[in-house]
Amino acid sequence: LFRSVAIVGAGTAASVRKAAVTKQLTDTTTLVVQRSYAELEHISTALGTRLAAANEDAPHGLQAAIDVKHNTVRLDLPKGKNLTDTQHDAIRWASQQFGNAVSFGAYDQPSVPRYCGGQYYCDPPLRSGLATYMGGGRCTTAFMTYSGSAYYMLTAGHCAEIGYYFYVPTYYYGTQYVGYAVDYDFGYWGDSALIYIEDAAWWRPRGWVYPQTVIRSYGYDYVGQYVCKQGSTTGYTCGRITQTNATVHYPDRTLTGMTWSTACVAAGDSGSGVYYGSRAHGILSGGPYSGCGMIHEPVTRALSRWGVNLLSS
Repeated sequence: LFRSVAIVGAGTAASVRKAAVTKQLTDTTTLVVQRSYAELEHISTALGTRLAAANEDAPHGLQAAIDVKHNTVRLDLPKGKNLTDTQHDAIRWASQQFGNAVSFGAYDQPSVPRYCGGQYYCDPPLRSGLATYMGGGRCTTAFMTYSGSAYYMLTAGHCAEIGYYFYVPTYYYGTQYVGYAVDYDFGYWGDSALIYIEDAAWWRPRGWVYPQTVIRSYGYDYVGQYVCKQGSTTGYTCGRITQTNATVHYPDRTLTGMTWSTACVAAGDSGSGVYYGSRAHGILSGGPYSGCGMIHEPVTRALSRWGVNLLSS
């Protein structure tokens, strides 16, 4: 096991190392710092109170947080933005009050609330697991992807077959337009659609599954693999893969290369991102007429089919 311990005062370092050996933490390192974490918390709290007052009615805000790595409280200014006189006073006060215990930096993007509602709708960033509407129907968003400087959303192909334009409800801004279907498959080559995100700067797509599970890569399906989905009807359900490379017959067409699992799904869940842990596995297509069971399009085929890369966070 590895542990890193920050010590205020060199005299206690030897005692910490001795205690670490007793606990078999043989790789423990000690670092002598000027300020304890409790001191940093005190400074951060005091600074936060002052900044909250200084930011009142200001067009751009000052921000601060404990910087453990540098043993300071970092005060961030909005990059390239003008500050009010009150904010300048707060900066001077911080320097005079705390000296080198406060460091300074800058931030590019403003911080904004990111609310999510109970029925699978969220403010940006756009992510997998949200309700999406098109042509009078409802499906669920799958994983975010990109190619060059363009961003795309994956969902089920049969969702794009019933509607060209896609919308997603948000918590604060109401229902917002996402983009249009570039292309889709719903037949022999599976069930996937590529949706172009027209205003990616506003939506800021991320490799998340509702509410904020991080997707870092993709995985390949195998029998016995545990997979989950977050759908806009049944929410979070999981099961084990029972069949891969399956040929599935729907009422008016046959799909190949699909994957079956035991997860429970319902109408409206179509398009959900199927995943396990931090790995994307597929796009929910359907299930049996009754009872539990999930059919999904392997995400690796969809990525290859549309020539896009999985967006990870």
